[in-house]
Amino acid sequence: MKRLFLASVASNVLTQFVELLDCPPSELTVAFIPTAADLYLDRSFMISYRNKLEELGFKVLDMNIAGQSKESLQEQLKDVDIIFVAGGNTFYLLEKVLASGFDEIVKDHIALGKWYVGSSAGSCLAGASIEPLKLFDNPAQAPNLSLLTD
Repeated sequence: MKRLFLASVASNVLTQFVELLDCPPSELTVAFIPTAADLYLDRSFMISYRNKLEELGFKVLDMNIAGQSKESLQEQLKDVDIIFVAGGNTFYLLEKVLASGFDEIVKDHIALGKWYVGSSAGSCLAGASIEPLKLFDNPAQAPNLSLLTD
């Protein structure tokens, strides 16, 4: 079963997410992926997502996918229960997702029944294409990205 929880500002609705879980947050590890915010000086929005996860009792594993290999990501994700992809620039995020092989890995984890939580850019990746986001994010911040779908 595919388990997706997609939000614009996840920190505002994570309490509703907790209600969907089969066990208390304290028994779950979240891979927190802040990569989309790498380009921003003010990362307070991303920090609020992470802080809310800890406040709710989740064990949080910080994991930036930029510059990571597929093998490294597979090893880091093998014992997590939830994959949380935070917001920022969607084009930059997709560029790093494709370069690292994270796209393939996350699909495998979702197919196994693990939760995927997306906030803002992290939610947009779950769609068919990020093309419409050219109105909101700067595609030039992902100079090596040629494919706008995953």
